[in-house]
Amino acid sequence: MSNCFYAIKGVIGSVDTLIYDATHMNEYSGQYNWFNMIFDPLHILGDTTVAYEMCNVYEDLDKLVGLLSLDWGLLSEQLTEIAMYMWLEADKLLKEIQEAMGDDCMEEVILLTN
Repeated sequence: MSNCFYAIKGVIGSVDTLIYDATHMNEYSGQYNWFNMIFDPLHILGDTTVAYEMCNVYEDLDKLVGLLSLDWGLLSEQLTEIAMYMWLEADKLLKEIQEAMGDDCMEEVILLTN
């Protein structure tokens, strides 16, 4: 598993904890867990900053800014990368689809395309 997965899992867990604390705040007689309403959002903020770093969001935002500012070099690089990936991986993906659906499914696809 990647660090990004664990970071997102931490954010989801912190939000779940906040929801639980909010719904069970005065469940016990004589107790009011008001400090959790301060602590949990701060914990979510900390987990979000970790997820921002581990998932390389800054790189994606940099690419988005470049594309929106019409950086033609970046746009051509991204389109070339996508086209090469699809060209090199298409055969493998079609074989996986054929194995998952069976041979007769691919025969129908070939008949429909002809």
